[in-house]
Amino acid sequence: LLVLSDPELLNPVKEKISTDSVNAEFALKETSSMFVTMFESMDNEYMKERAADIRDVTKRVTGHLLGVEIPNPSMISEEVIIVA
Repeated sequence: LLVLSDPELLNPVKEKISTDSVNAEFALKETSSMFVTMFESMDNEYMKERAADIRDVTKRVTGHLLGVEIPNPSMISEEVIIVA
């Protein structure tokens, strides 16, 4: 979750909101997509893993902004099959 306090991610989101007059969800999605593409194109495996982190954080924050509860699989008390 340290990604959320990184100015390299936050500043472009804030700028997109103020200059393009878009909502926070859209600005976050656009900015995170740019970083994910950049990290996935690198030859460094560590950076490719960071792309997955950014995707996850973006999904969680967007869900929070939209008021959507993202279920936690560890809290499921009945037998289920999870398809990913």
